[in-house]
Amino acid sequence: DHKSRALGVTAKRIMPYKDPQKQKEWNRRYNASPPGKMAKRKRQQKYAAKARASLLESRRLAAEALGMTAPLDEAEVQTKAQELAHTKGILGGGERRDLHHLMRDPSFSVYVGTTGQELEKEAFKFLYFRGGPRVTRRTRNKKYMSDHKLCRPPLVNAATGKTLGAKKFKKLFMCKTIYTTIHHADVTRVEAELQRLFQHRGLGRRLWRQVGAGAKGWGGPLSHVTTYKVFLTWGFGVLSDPDVQLKP
Repeated sequence: DHKSRALGVTAKRIMPYKDPQKQKEWNRRYNASPPGKMAKRKRQQKYAAKARASLLESRRLAAEALGMTAPLDEAEVQTKAQELAHTKGILGGGERRDLHHLMRDPSFSVYVGTTGQELEKEAFKFLYFRGGPRVTRRTRNKKYMSDHKLCRPPLVNAATGKTLGAKKFKKLFMCKTIYTTIHHADVTRVEAELQRLFQHRGLGRRLWRQVGAGAKGWGGPLSHVTTYKVFLTWGFGVLSDPDVQLKP
């Protein structure tokens, strides 16, 4: 009996009371958590409430600093994407070189992405093999799995066909945040709209395969992230490097 309570197993008295109220009270006391466990649970709830209050305050301050209150509507998303694409000198290299101008340069390669983390942690992840096998067919007793990765990088090591490596990434590419907001939905839609503007460029000039294929699962109301970013990772002469192979 005491072992069942220690393991958290709910139980009822074998010979119930005739009075339902007495039985209910006995069950409540029998299944109650030990005092130490209840105190720990209350402390956890208290700390969680403080953490959430701190997060909401940091988001409020970030919103004030960025001058944002409500998410963008569809028209504003398209306007923002066009504004970013036509920003002169967005990546340096002269006042006239906006994204439209740069994308006409055959030596230019660029990736548009989003993140809620530090930029350096996320800017090169599109060049890694990520994900795992997926279920392609399911029967009553067996699942058939595919062996391909969910994310196939467009650039790989020419000799091995594997990931280029962090040192090579930093040698070939640079990265920069171009848009910041407190709303996760805004960065995913601005990212997709920017990618749509240049989707007609061939793979190699653009380094994303599909429009709007970024992560949609993170960024809930209780997320620890305060601000979200749209970033560019770009480089010149990447495809002419002998160690780099384009993977269609």
